[in-house]
Amino acid sequence: MNILFLFLWFYFLPNNVKKDIIIEHQYLPRIDASSISDEVKLISMDRDYHNIQSMVITEKSLFISPGEYNKKGFAYSICKLDKAGRFLKEIYRNNEHLIKDLAFDELENRLLIAHSNSIVIYDISNDKILQSISIQESINNLALFKGKVYTSGISNEFEEKTYFMDSYNAKDLKFEKRHLDLSYESSSINIFNPSTLTINKGELYSAIGEDNVIYSSSDRFQAPVFQFKNLSPGKKGQDIFSGYRGLVGKYTTTHFSHKNQVFILFYDLTANKQYLSKTGTSAGVFDDFNDSGYYHLQFTNLSSYMYAFKRKTSDHNATLALFKIKS
Repeated sequence: MNILFLFLWFYFLPNNVKKDIIIEHQYLPRIDASSISDEVKLISMDRDYHNIQSMVITEKSLFISPGEYNKKGFAYSICKLDKAGRFLKEIYRNNEHLIKDLAFDELENRLLIAHSNSIVIYDISNDKILQSISIQESINNLALFKGKVYTSGISNEFEEKTYFMDSYNAKDLKFEKRHLDLSYESSSINIFNPSTLTINKGELYSAIGEDNVIYSSSDRFQAPVFQFKNLSPGKKGQDIFSGYRGLVGKYTTTHFSHKNQVFILFYDLTANKQYLSKTGTSAGVFDDFNDSGYYHLQFTNLSSYMYAFKRKTSDHNATLALFKIKS
């Protein structure tokens, strides 16, 4: 019996022990793409956009929410592209409410579109809206995981700032459960850590709150499984404008501010090795496969890919870069 108990204890231990990721402030001049990815595919686009705020990759198509020049870079539409980056059509537009995030239902071939206070389900096969439901809380992120739609966001009321994560039934968008509810004093106005939802290796991860932690579906979001430590020395472990935290491939990654400079971190969970660099026009993640410059990486719906976007210059088309992250 004691042997069985020990076996079970060790077997389930990884899901219940928090891994502290201790950041050493040793900065690389750049992070070579070959250090964190197997390849970088460059796609020359036939249209220019201010930015691409969200992207869904399917077997045959790319769906993007492009930022618009006349909307100060915010996204109000969804465009369908082929895999070569050619514009096919605009499938959705809402000029009153900006688009916050996208998710893809592979089984039903549906696109889920998040506005601040609503979720729209779009039928890709039949090119029509199936359903739109109002959400009481203001949401920032969206993910589809094991038949449930998860949302996360931040609310401010009664001198409190609350980070939350909720789940809904994927078929009818009926509310099911609040999984996380983390409150802080609103006076900590200088600290703002946007929530992020990522799916990796069969688990949903929620980076949420102001303690730089990540929760996991592996233990039903009961306790943090990762925590970034020492991001901003001298600030009691809290950093300003930390964001884009999550898991992709074999890495945890985040952006954070330190000494008035924005940094990007990739941390190899298998080798316990960090890749840390400034970001900017001459620093950050460098595409050493194609020598095409520096990129600001964002998550996709696929755990093995991140994307980046460069606006059109006077003599080139806009460029979409797909990074295949090492797993």
